[in-house]
Amino acid sequence: MSYWGDRRDDLERAYPSCTSFLTYHPEYREGLIEGIRCGVIFLYASWSGPTVERFKLACYALEDSVPWDRFAFEVVDVDGVAPGSPFDEHQRLGGYGESLWILSGRVFRSMGADWSMKKFGRFTDELLEAARDLH
Repeated sequence: MSYWGDRRDDLERAYPSCTSFLTYHPEYREGLIEGIRCGVIFLYASWSGPTVERFKLACYALEDSVPWDRFAFEVVDVDGVAPGSPFDEHQRLGGYGESLWILSGRVFRSMGADWSMKKFGRFTDELLEAARDLH
């Protein structure tokens, strides 16, 4: 029985401790990107094996390595992203665990079908470094 009542139970099955550090959005809402000072948006497709595996890797990479008081991990259900959303400007949506790194409400880096753990870590480190320079 899911206590979240939506696809967040899929996320929790994939990475049980994820509920302690992410915010789930069943659909894209206007202003989401603009409201993030420093963080990652991960587009989750429950029907995609690559997305589920990449979600696990992203959670593993972030869980103990980012300053959660200054970092947001936002997971958006790709099925709730309408054509013409801001994501279309940065990545073609295909269920690959597309990810956007956000700094001060703007896309800093993006990754789509070319998703790799090495790039995920490098982009996160670059984002955190750039965020430090803002303080």
